[in-house]
Amino acid sequence: MKHNNPAVDDSAISRAHEMSEPIASEEQVGYERGMRMLPIAAILLPLMAYMNLWITNLVPGYGWFEQTLPRVLLKLMTIGYLMIIWITGPTPRAATLQRARLWRSTIGLGMIMLIVLVPTAMFIHDRLIRGPYTENVIDWPLQIEAGSKLLLSGRSPYAADYSATEMRLWSERANFPNNPAMHHAIHLPMNFILSALIMPLWQALTGWYDARIILLTAYFVVLLIAPRLARNWEEGHALQIGLALNPLLVDTFVVGLSDYLLIAYLVVILWLRQRGWLRATACLLGLAVATRQFSWLLVPIYVAAEWFALPQRSTRARLRELARRIWLLPTIAILVIAPFFLANPRGFYDDVIAYGSGGVADAFPIGGPGSFGVSVIVLGMGWVKDRSEQFPFSLLQLAAVLPLLGYAVWKQRRQNTLRCMLLSYLIVLAVFLSMGRFMNENYVGFLFALLMLTAFISETPLIPAGVPNEIERVPG
Repeated sequence: MKHNNPAVDDSAISRAHEMSEPIASEEQVGYERGMRMLPIAAILLPLMAYMNLWITNLVPGYGWFEQTLPRVLLKLMTIGYLMIIWITGPTPRAATLQRARLWRSTIGLGMIMLIVLVPTAMFIHDRLIRGPYTENVIDWPLQIEAGSKLLLSGRSPYAADYSATEMRLWSERANFPNNPAMHHAIHLPMNFILSALIMPLWQALTGWYDARIILLTAYFVVLLIAPRLARNWEEGHALQIGLALNPLLVDTFVVGLSDYLLIAYLVVILWLRQRGWLRATACLLGLAVATRQFSWLLVPIYVAAEWFALPQRSTRARLRELARRIWLLPTIAILVIAPFFLANPRGFYDDVIAYGSGGVADAFPIGGPGSFGVSVIVLGMGWVKDRSEQFPFSLLQLAAVLPLLGYAVWKQRRQNTLRCMLLSYLIVLAVFLSMGRFMNENYVGFLFALLMLTAFISETPLIPAGVPNEIERVPG
């Protein structure tokens, strides 16, 4: 049965059911439509996998065979993946479609295992055997582990001296003996709390610990939950691939940068809000706010979205309902952050805010290790003599972002959906980072992850409380 009209109504689908024809649901109609071309996942999967393949050349202990074998396996898996699509055809029966999806998912996970998970395990193993080198770890796991040990001993990880930890050895091996991160912990408290909760148990079970265990858990959460955000299986599969094989993040993930931790928070937040679980959404956003500064710019857009979703007409009633929805967000963020701030307000501010914005003498250098922002222009034009100097990047960020936030609120009033909220957050964060003191490659990778989420998330309207949330997701 072939539909020439792309708008297939419910009666046509019902007749297909009654006649026991191959197309058994609206999703299969969409599948037929998509099969006029290759599914987007069939392009994303080999493209991103091959873009990340160079990582296997960096894995410690890999010889010629170990470096070459992934290329052969990747080619065979790509051929197998395309053959499944080819054999399945545009009008499969329901059982055939399900089997094809199972095989495609299995091959996709196989590529992820080959390109991301196995190298990560090898990097962790090498670090445990040889100690920290720039080839097997970056400073996030080292500082989180050292800071969580301080926390477990009753001390604050902020304004602490990390020069007696593995960070000193790593910095010397990186030819960076004056690494300012040995004196500043820019990471928010939830990073240390998570590690302090996991480290004792993991060490008791395995005898070793690497903070990348937290990141691997977050990565698995993204693999599991992200496909559920999309309108149908095909788009969810593409989203899973795009996030898991993000070529601007995977190379830093395997050595321990924490972008996937915040991505996992965002994926679960969106999944909860799609289902109308308002307090759980606010709770998790509060934890995200206490985990990474990137999430702070989402808060005003999220609050505006909830405000415009309220059914009440009077301002007082709307304020009460808004408070009922979001009170857990500030409460949890304050409960997590306040003890660390109150223990040493100046030290906390210097580490979390001033270190990254240029407010201390040994601030993060302008431009960072590989900048994509306006800081490159500042350096190139000679507006500063040294990368450690101060420059009013914070004022530039405020001047650029405040009008955008105002427009984002106005835009949310006109189009109050999760996709609009995500797009506004993406643009505001991109401008904020571009105007900052540094903008590293993994920041661009995080923005690309937001772009993937925006592209594939279902157009979920944020509706009044008490009304069932009919997610725009076709059956199946």
